[in-house]
This record gives sequence, C-alpha cells and structure tokens, in this order.
Amino acid sequence: MTIVFHRGAMAEFHALLPVLRGLEGALTVVAPWDQAGLAAQSIGASPMDIEMFEFTRLHAEGGPSRLSPAVADLFRQAVLILSYISSGQDPWASNVARLAPQAQVLCLATESIREHSAERLARAIRQSGVRIEPIDTDSK
Repeated sequence: MTIVFHRGAMAEFHALLPVLRGLEGALTVVAPWDQAGLAAQSIGASPMDIEMFEFTRLHAEGGPSRLSPAVADLFRQAVLILSYISSGQDPWASNVARLAPQAQVLCLATESIREHSAERLARAIRQSGVRIEPIDTDSK
C-alpha cells in the first residue's frame, strides 16, 4: 500500500492527482479533508484527514506515543510513503521511519514545493520582464 501525505494548495493537489492515479496498488491519501475526499472521488483512494491527532504529532520530536488501530494498521501495511510535507531531515521523517520501518519513504517537499503557489505564479510573470509587486502570502 502507498500512503501520500500532502498539505498544500488545492490547485497543486489537483495537479498531483494524475500522478497518483498512475501508482500501483492500494492508495491512502492523508491530506486536508477536502483534498482527501477529492482523491477518494476521483481516483478511488482511501481518504484520511491530516488533522487527526496522530498525524499532527508526527511533526513533534518523539512523535505520537500511541496510535489508533486504524492508523497503526496504515503504517504497518505501508510499502511506499510519499511526503509532500517533509524535507526528510526533520522530526516528521524520523517519526515515520520509526512507525513504518518496512516502508520506503520519499520526502518530496523541496523548497519549490514549500513555496507559496502565488509566488511561483508571480515569478513566471517577472521572468517575462513584467514588473509585479511582492506577493503578500500572509494576508487573507
């Protein structure tokens, strides 16, 4: 089974769906509920909410000390884990390696992925020679 962890813009996630469709075997998507639900509807993935306590604790040193049976089974059955939230050099990666030692873990959160989507779009405009004001990604 493959587990995909994603916490980014919906547009970015939507672009990822065709890639995920190409994976073989069972697939669980751990993402914000709207994204996980979209994966369930569009590619038949099993959805899980990334806001579940066990998943949020993955970011802390030492991680979760106990897992619900469903989450424990998920990690036990994992063969491949794709992370779009970890650099591979952080507590998240250490905790996942401890919880799923049999799984291959690929941490794909490069600087460009962690960069806000609006900034990537603005950079493309700037590279064409058009002046554009700095993007305020913190305001709503």
